[in-house]
Amino acid sequence: MRVPLLSLLLTAAPLPAATFTGPGSLSDSNPAPIRIAGLAAGSTVTLVAERHIGWAGGGQRSETRFVAAADGTIDTSRDAPIAGSYADVSSSGPFWSMQRAGNTSVPADGDATLVATTSSGERLALSVPAWPMGVAQRSVPDFPGAMLARPSGKKGRLPVVIVLGGSEGGAFTAKTYAPMLAAQGFAVLGLPYYSPGYDPADFVPGLPTSFTDIPADRLISVKAWIDGQRDLDGRRVAIWGVSKGGEFAVLAASRLPWITAIVGVVPSDVVWEGWGRAGPATASFSWENRPLPFVPYLGFDLELARLQRGERMEARRPHIAGRAAYPERIAAATIKVEDYAGQMLLIGGDDDRVWPSGPMARAMANRRAAAGLTTAVLTWPDAGHALAGPGTEPIAPMLANGGTANGLAGARSTAWAATIAFLKSTLLPEMTR
Repeated sequence: MRVPLLSLLLTAAPLPAATFTGPGSLSDSNPAPIRIAGLAAGSTVTLVAERHIGWAGGGQRSETRFVAAADGTIDTSRDAPIAGSYADVSSSGPFWSMQRAGNTSVPADGDATLVATTSSGERLALSVPAWPMGVAQRSVPDFPGAMLARPSGKKGRLPVVIVLGGSEGGAFTAKTYAPMLAAQGFAVLGLPYYSPGYDPADFVPGLPTSFTDIPADRLISVKAWIDGQRDLDGRRVAIWGVSKGGEFAVLAASRLPWITAIVGVVPSDVVWEGWGRAGPATASFSWENRPLPFVPYLGFDLELARLQRGERMEARRPHIAGRAAYPERIAAATIKVEDYAGQMLLIGGDDDRVWPSGPMARAMANRRAAAGLTTAVLTWPDAGHALAGPGTEPIAPMLANGGTANGLAGARSTAWAATIAFLKSTLLPEMTR
């Protein structure tokens, strides 16, 4: 029996060489999926992702198995793994599902490595950088612990994003997010403003050690410094603040009309009681050397007792209880976001266990809407407090502060994309036309 020549050619044709692609960087606003092509249909691939992240405890690792589709491809934006570190379809799943793993092949913070091993034994490797472009960084001696980051090789005057961290204090947030945001095309001033010394290695001398009467009007001197820099554009200044830094950001916006745009990540709509100093209760923030009206907490001692017993502490409870116990304090402590005419993006989680950031974000958007102002607001029912940063960061260490793994990962991915788009549209409109 003669076999048709076409059949012989088809059966003898080798598979094309497999190709392995992924996102351009771990902090891309819309990261590309991980994709492998040139596989045998139905073959399996084991994908190992590794990264070293100091704040997450060092080495991180995920391992998942996929089955190639009929066209010989695996695509994380289309395919769920058949086994491994996460279960559902997620474009960045191999990154956010990483768990602490001790030693990894990645020795220092930053880039991630991906290794795919096919069922036939072929091994493919890919490195994904932390940032999409190089970043130049320099210290700013005028402000304790401050640093300025800007894209390497970018000339001229750049718009500025001021980064304000939360109750962790120190310089961690400045060091983490200033270069990450600068890699998107901005000059970014990481501005520590409080340093309790929880991490002695991150302590910043010269800053308040208690979160009491923090001078929010120090941003006036920061603006004067920006105006004096030849490589910065003081006409375009945004503030990106997270948690207590989000409270700081929206408070500043309500009083400083020169701010172009605000990103409040899990922010507050009121000024809260401060902590860390003996004596009568006072506010978290001050203005012109005067404590601002504030809402007291109720029951923080109960939460601390839970922590000492080895139970889970939820700071959300004393915030909610304080609001209910002191209704007469709310009006004066409410931040007048309706007095800010600029652009505002608010991001919150309804399962936030630090404070109710979702309802507070919506309350601010409603206040501004009543004044005829538009506000971009993003909240999710299954997201918690850890909504700052890209959706490629490991989720496991963040879940103690609320949210589900899939919910938090998806929310972070959406929030980061919205943040970059918002900042580009308000500070770099020429890039978005």
